[in-house]
Amino acid sequence: MSSHFILNITSERGSYDIFMGDCLPHLFDAANATNVPSGNNITTAGNNITTASNNITTAGNNITTAGNTVVLIDENVSRLHSKRLEPALKFLPVLALTATEENKSWSGVEKIVRFFMSNGCNRSTKAIVIGGGIVQDLSAFACHTFFRGIQWEFFPTTLLAMADSCIGAKSALNFEGTKNLVGVFENPRKVIIDTQFASTLSDRDLCSGFGEILKSALITGENSLTNLSHHWQLPPQKANLEPLIRDALTTKKRFVEEDEFDFGNRRMLNYGHTLGHALESVTNYAIPHGIAVVLGMDIENFVAMKLGLMKPESFLSIHEMIKKYFPIANELTKLTNVQIDAILPYIMKDKKRTANGVHFAIVTKPGEWDIPLIPLDDRTKNAVTLYFTSEYSIIKKICTAQ
Repeated sequence: MSSHFILNITSERGSYDIFMGDCLPHLFDAANATNVPSGNNITTAGNNITTASNNITTAGNNITTAGNTVVLIDENVSRLHSKRLEPALKFLPVLALTATEENKSWSGVEKIVRFFMSNGCNRSTKAIVIGGGIVQDLSAFACHTFFRGIQWEFFPTTLLAMADSCIGAKSALNFEGTKNLVGVFENPRKVIIDTQFASTLSDRDLCSGFGEILKSALITGENSLTNLSHHWQLPPQKANLEPLIRDALTTKKRFVEEDEFDFGNRRMLNYGHTLGHALESVTNYAIPHGIAVVLGMDIENFVAMKLGLMKPESFLSIHEMIKKYFPIANELTKLTNVQIDAILPYIMKDKKRTANGVHFAIVTKPGEWDIPLIPLDDRTKNAVTLYFTSEYSIIKKICTAQ
């Protein structure tokens, strides 16, 4: 299966193409363009990491001098797809990264920078980035800042990254418990979406990616929801992913090209994220991002309904859709109870916050949306609190007022 062009993103920061299909020809092209002695040399960013390499080293020691290309890869992807990837990657210096929210930090970026330095990288170096959103965030941030910017290409390996984060140029780190507090805009040179990587994803990870796809479909309207109903199935391994990914990226492309730096309508893509990020933070990232976004959508819709910004029938329609597509949300009952009051301060840290409130991205009904400025007064806070004890709360079993 060769890759094929699916769309182009053009913005103030430049233009790049998105391809879908087999990633191996692109990896071999990168390896052939780099004058590196044969033999695999994988560096691990943490301790006791198993990789597909026979020659594992620690950061900064005994590393083959790089040519023009290096690889940053999720350690799990390196292990699970070693047979397929090794013929191409064995010719390139590789850094295996631990893809956890805890590692999406300054220290995580420092490990990448040290890897770049140890491999003699310079401004002509190109980084091949293979992984999901966390590896993308870390790598894009490091590439943006190393020598004030080196090129990188992205090979997303999670459904969430394939259908959402791979375009838009956002890269961010967590800081002192707050998700995505520090970040930059950094475009990849190109994106290669190979859905074969999805074969090793769990149901939970696939549902997490589907959360962003559902968000996108609700913003776009009935045509996207029809496409979604035709191609998404439970269990998710049976889903037809390519048309879902293409539709979600086409929607995101429109917002990104219109409002690259997120000051206007692009904020609509943050639908569900204000409360979703709060849930992630307060549960120490026990909830996968895409599922947190879906739960955030339900909470934000409820708040909008209580504030008179959304009709009850629209809330109920989307609420039932969420329950239909996300039975896996019941898994979240395994989480330790969290304080509802602990959620509210994270809303104050949302990037859409102003001195007068926070811009809530809401879908008033499929295909119709708004980004009203909602004051963070007692009425809004009471509406958030009420959700968790209401009959509509999908997660009332795991969130109890203390």
